[in-house]
Amino acid sequence: MKKTIYYTAIILLLGASWIVTGRTAKDRLNVGDTAPDFSLRAVNSKKIYSLNDFKGNKILILHFWKGG
Repeated sequence: MKKTIYYTAIILLLGASWIVTGRTAKDRLNVGDTAPDFSLRAVNSKKIYSLNDFKGNKILILHFWKGG
């Protein structure tokens, strides 16, 4: 009985990960592709920054983290 529950849990986790990562190749960006424009609100102010605001800069580093 414990093996059945174990294998069922494994199959469900694998299925869930497949669904979450099941994006099509069309949706993905490859190295060298132009990033689509998007906007983000600054952490310490209410200012909205767009990717186009930084156009022409050689390097742009974005650091994403999970907020709580």
